[in-house]
Amino acid sequence: MATLVLTTIGAIVGGPIGAGIGAIAGSAIDGMLFAPKGRSGPRLDDLTVQSSAYGVPHPRLYGTTRAAGNVIWSRGLAETAHRSGGGKRSGGRTTTYSYSASFAVAISARPIVGIGRIWADGKLLRGAAGDMTAEGSIRIYTGSETQAADALIVAAEGAANAPAYRGLAYAVFEDLQLADFANRIPNLSFEVISDAAPPTLAAILDDLAVAAGVRITTSGLSTPLPGFAAATNAPLSTWVATLGELGDVRALGGTRVHLHDDSVETDIVLDGAWLVEGENRYSIACRSGDAPASVTFGYLDIARDYQAGTQRAFRPGAAGREDHGSLPVAFSAGAAKGAAQTMLQRLWARRETAEFRLGYRALSLQPGDRLRDRDGRRWEIRRTAFEAMTIALEAEPVTSGAAGDAAADGGRAETGADAPQGETHFHAFELPPIAGDVPTAPRLWIAAGGTGSGWRRAEIWLSGDAGASWSSVGMASGGASGGVPMGTALSALPSADPTRWDEASALEVELISDAMWLESRPALSVLAGANLALVGDELIQFRSAVPIAPRRFRLSGLLRARKASEAAIAAHAPGERFILLESPALFPVDLSPDTIGTDVTVRLVPPGTSAADSPQTVCRVAGRALLPLSPVHGAARVLADGAVAFSWIRRSRAGFGWIDGADAPLGEEREGYAVRCSIGDDAVTGEVSEAGWTLSASEQTAAFGTLPATVRLEVRQLSAAVGAGAPFAADFILNR
Repeated sequence: MATLVLTTIGAIVGGPIGAGIGAIAGSAIDGMLFAPKGRSGPRLDDLTVQSSAYGVPHPRLYGTTRAAGNVIWSRGLAETAHRSGGGKRSGGRTTTYSYSASFAVAISARPIVGIGRIWADGKLLRGAAGDMTAEGSIRIYTGSETQAADALIVAAEGAANAPAYRGLAYAVFEDLQLADFANRIPNLSFEVISDAAPPTLAAILDDLAVAAGVRITTSGLSTPLPGFAAATNAPLSTWVATLGELGDVRALGGTRVHLHDDSVETDIVLDGAWLVEGENRYSIACRSGDAPASVTFGYLDIARDYQAGTQRAFRPGAAGREDHGSLPVAFSAGAAKGAAQTMLQRLWARRETAEFRLGYRALSLQPGDRLRDRDGRRWEIRRTAFEAMTIALEAEPVTSGAAGDAAADGGRAETGADAPQGETHFHAFELPPIAGDVPTAPRLWIAAGGTGSGWRRAEIWLSGDAGASWSSVGMASGGASGGVPMGTALSALPSADPTRWDEASALEVELISDAMWLESRPALSVLAGANLALVGDELIQFRSAVPIAPRRFRLSGLLRARKASEAAIAAHAPGERFILLESPALFPVDLSPDTIGTDVTVRLVPPGTSAADSPQTVCRVAGRALLPLSPVHGAARVLADGAVAFSWIRRSRAGFGWIDGADAPLGEEREGYAVRCSIGDDAVTGEVSEAGWTLSASEQTAAFGTLPATVRLEVRQLSAAVGAGAPFAADFILNR
């Protein structure tokens, strides 16, 4: 056909939204611009799902937006075995497996500036600073015409079979750990920076036309777009129509396609030279019932990590249908609201039509040209005809330009916090049983965190031979608080009675990160186990945690020497470690019994950090989780024959409570105690199988030369696995 008239965007892409597109004259232009029907560009949903298929078009991305990619190469899954345990009494070796993948993902069919954040299954995988939340490396190829093939693909496929993908922006992931993604390649989406500055409508259409092999001229079209995505296999007319939804864009016919908006003045004023003498100059009619009561506009919300958003504009008092439309354009909520309002305003204004009858001078007018009548109203020509020796025109009113940003709320959305990871801190230590079980092997606890609120994880490596060899034992994770709440004690706790609340003492601590927090808890919650912390080597609990400065807290209402840690109650100093032990981020590592009495080196390797630059520490394994607890409530009584009867109450690793006054579960293979009664260097020792020992008068005389008036008693419960536990020690005055 000689002239093709584009009416509204609704007639083209299924919605009534948008600007009118004028005529594009000439059959040659029709053939250049318009591909066969049945093809369309991507809507919002097309940008969110990663694919791995042949024939999938790669999008052309503009500005800054978020888009999924297409997996174009993969080496498959790689399996790694992790072995732990072993030794004479370890109960066997444990083998676990982890999986990783190396693959390439195509991102954009045109060159890009770079990649910002990356999401995997909707969660942040890489922050804007380049820090990864999962182990693995990534290389970005920006799509230049000189880029070389990736070395990993070359090594796997051979140089002859490894394309450089020039002109295609893509990313190569190497050994991405898949534990967080159900051991599969996750659905990835990328924050793509395609241009150094937000492109204009003119720049986008110019680039799309070049890709389609069409020459166009743009005048004006200076509206910038923060981000936009287009599929390369869509006809150019689709993108002209799509961008027409964002501005009052029109096409003028001719040997080339000309596009311009309100920024270019093309109005013709209808004066006497244009009108037909004696004719009715023009008439205006109003169509009814063909404009919506509201318009809903879907977009990619920049403030919500480019997740799909919706803004709605409605006409007060109007009743009728609601029109829906969505575009793969990155907008703020205010800009999307303003676009919806402008679209609704245009649709209502175009309910009116005007008919003009003009003289021969109007033969040069084409659909898309604009007129201004004597009343100052502006009209855009939709149709021209030669009737009764006059030029008959049908036109629609021209509305004002875009409304700009409007007051709008994009709503709340779960977005991955892109915060700095900061420096990694960790402590490795042993504890008595604290988790309700009775360990059968030495247990090392790892508490890790970071100085930045975005600290997420670090891989734990152990060495039993002073760093000559290493084994990975797991991953210390961060959680919402950036790791286990930890820091240092700014003051030194004084000694106190461990059998009652310590209301006189207070401890000031400073945490390593602003994201970490301590909370006050009711007394009953503390008695039930809440707010358990390691200070130096003493286990305490606290009832009150009062913030006194950034990262600083004053702890009071203390319970001291918890879990049989009385030996450390008088050994405190400023600057010692503070670790909150009720955090789920604590990581336990069970060791072989053979490691007791040896040194184990612990290293934590955060993502993106080399092993050589990662923090490490050396721990002497004592087997504290296996050591019997020290007995309590020692007593001495002189019998009639001069013998001394000693007694005590044992405690159990299998239960720290003494609820009804009865003995707690034994927690050992058998009951046994090593006893020692001494005066200076002279001593009597022995082993007994019950919580009592009688030292006869003759044994006292043989050891001390006489019946003593004062003695010192030490009692240690015995373990078949590690020997004697922590001692009970006390001096007794013997009343003879």
